[in-house]
This record gives sequence, C-alpha cells and structure tokens, in this order.
Amino acid sequence: MRKLLIALFALGLIFAFTAPAYAVDTSFSGHFRVRGFLDNNQALADESTGVANTDTNDWYNQRLRVDMVFKVADGLSITNRFHAMDRTVGVLETQNVAPTDATASNSGNIYWRRAYMTFKTGIGKFDLGYMSGGTWGTIFADTEADGRWRIKYTGVFGQWIVLALTEKFKEQDYQQVSSTNTTDADYDTYAAAGIYKWDGGNAGLLYYYLWNRMSRVSADTTSNLNVLIPYFKANFGPLYLEGEVLYCFGPKTEYEVSGAGTDVDYDGWSWYLSGKYNMGPAYVGALYGYVEGDDPTTTDYEAGYKGSDWNPCLILFNDDIPTRGNYNETYSSLNNGSIVQVNAGFSPMENLKLFASLSYAWADEKYVMTSAGVTSTTAAVDDEIGTEIDITATYMIFDNLEYMIGFGYLMAGDWYKGSDSTNKIDDGYLIMHKIQMNF
Repeated sequence: MRKLLIALFALGLIFAFTAPAYAVDTSFSGHFRVRGFLDNNQALADESTGVANTDTNDWYNQRLRVDMVFKVADGLSITNRFHAMDRTVGVLETQNVAPTDATASNSGNIYWRRAYMTFKTGIGKFDLGYMSGGTWGTIFADTEADGRWRIKYTGVFGQWIVLALTEKFKEQDYQQVSSTNTTDADYDTYAAAGIYKWDGGNAGLLYYYLWNRMSRVSADTTSNLNVLIPYFKANFGPLYLEGEVLYCFGPKTEYEVSGAGTDVDYDGWSWYLSGKYNMGPAYVGALYGYVEGDDPTTTDYEAGYKGSDWNPCLILFNDDIPTRGNYNETYSSLNNGSIVQVNAGFSPMENLKLFASLSYAWADEKYVMTSAGVTSTTAAVDDEIGTEIDITATYMIFDNLEYMIGFGYLMAGDWYKGSDSTNKIDDGYLIMHKIQMNF
C-alpha cells in the first residue's frame, strides 16, 4: 500500500510540474502524396542505336510532410517540420536486408527539416534556428532548402517589410584538432532585403552575400559572391504579371597567395517574366525564362543561377525526373538556355482543373554539355533543345484530396545530337500521376 501511495504521489508531482505544458497551443498541417512516373526515352536517342534508356522507365515515390507549430504565448512559438518515408519506392526497401545500410534507411524514414523559435518584439520579429531558405520573390531560380541555420529579422513599417539575416553553411572554427577544422575557414552568408506592398501587388529587392572560405586550407582560395535579386508581382484587373532578375557577381575563386593560381570572376544573369489573363473559369498565359550559360573559352564564369523549384514543363527542366539526352544533355532545371511558353487553363466544374502548354527551348552557349555543365569547347550541332506539349488534369476527390494526371511529349531538337550530326535522336514522352491529401 505504501508503495502504491508513493507511486501515486510521484505521478501527481509529474502532472503538477507538467501541467503548464498543456497550455501550449499546438497546430499541425502538411500533406501525404504518392506519385507515379512512366518516362519513355530518357536518352532521346533512336532505338536502333542501342543506347541505354531508350525504352520506358517507371517508378513511384511518396512523402509524408508534417508541419508543427507550438505556440507558447502570444508572439512566442516554435516551428518544426519533418518528412517521413520520403523516397522512391523500392530503393531503401531492398537495402534494408544489409545491416550496413541501416543509416541510409533510417535517414529515409524520418528526416527533421526545420526547428526554430520565433519571438515578436516591439521592433519586429526574430526567427532563430534551422528553417527554410533559398526562396525569394517569384518561384523562378528558387531552391527551397530546409535545415538552414539562420538568425532572421523581419520588420513591418506601414507598406514596407524589411528583412535581414545571417546564415551558417559550414562551421570549421569549433575545434582545432586537425587541418579540416581551421580558424576562419567557414562558409557564411548575409542578406538584406526590402519589400513594398500595395493593393494588387508587391515588389522587392534582395542583396545576398556569400562568403566561402572552406577551401582556404586545401587550395588557398576564397569566394566572395554578391547576388542582387529584384522582383515584382502585380494585378491589373484581370491581368496578372510577375518577373524577377538574378545577377551574380564577384570573385568566384580568389587566391590568397600571389602567383598560386588564376583568379576566376563570376558574372552571371538569369531572368524571368510571366503573365496570365483571367477570363472567368479560364485563363491564358505566357512566360519566358533565361539562364545564361558559361562560355568555356573565357577564364571567367558567366553562368546564371538556375534554382530547382521552378518546373515550367513536365519533361524539360523538371526536378522530379532525370537528366535528358545521351549525346548532349539538359538537366532538371533550366541551365544554359531560354524557354518560351504559351499556356491556358480551364475549370469546367468547381472540382476539375485542366491545363495545357506549348513550350520551345534553346541553348545559350552552343557547346556539348555533361553532368558538370559546359566542360569543353566542343561545339554542338545546334542550339535547338526542342518543343514540348503538356496536358494535365487535376480533380478534387474531396476538399483535402486531389488527383492529378499529366502527359508530356518532347519533340527533341538537334541539340541532343551533341557534336555529331549523324547521331540518331528521337522524341520522348512522360505520363505521370499524383494523389495528395492535405491536412
């Protein structure tokens, strides 16, 4: 009996000390999705050539995303995000039979992506911890990356929003026990931005400074890049326009010892413009995107920043599917080229959306490209990447459950012949579908 009373007393103390925690306001959101892909002729080569991947590849992937916000008090909260079972189906499953693959399988089971605190003061809001980064303005040239450690300030002054942050990419000062942990050999970034909002739109300018000293010890080099990114979004009645310019400049590779090597400067442009005209249940639109390519005949590096989040097509420059081409390549994001597109959407009923687009893409620098980009001065046969037709349909099964199916057909241009005009190429197509539950 005495042991029971002691246990009950201890349990009561636990409830007493933890009772304030139940006052925390917790909210959850996220989604669960499953996608399937049928990708024909990734190599864009004729079947008679015997090149691999001229047939059909098909696979599934899935992801559970959970966002959690713990509101401790007004103006004080903690935000978390994790992904669970975010993988291509059948990859880690087959590895689980080997004990040496336990690390890979566990990281694929649950991956914590965000954990940061937010506190609001009289002079603005502060965020501190691991959060999202790599996004600004429009989706063009964005690469949303969770798990970036930041100290971020946000101030609202009438129609103006002011942002400032510092970001840690790599830390090598924390211990001095080996050559890989060396004083002042870190990678830090700093940014400042302003946004102006008005009825029907907003515009902003971001300055981003990337200070990379990671190669200071091994190669005696540093990198100090500057990025300027203005953007705008505006409604003019039924017409919506948005655009963004991204300019990177500064020393990409700078030797700290005179005569140790040749410095390389960065000078690259990317830009994008999109418009949409709404007509009740339908709309028509157009867009243009450009990412400068690097000229391998110069010592400077001129390639524009490409990002990965903007997927203008189902096949071309889509980060959900692999690289295209065998003799010459295009990648999972717009790189070294331009794309122009006309598109239209229509909702014949409230829970059904139809979309169609016609796109044409061409290269900026006419050189054969590999997985590392333009690496040689070998000229390509042509700069025409190709023409793509896409059709998608999205149906809302329930308010929180949607199903999408899409078909894309790429008419391959001579860019994919590489440097030999006798290489035989062929078209490719993609069929994909997705079911996603939002909560």
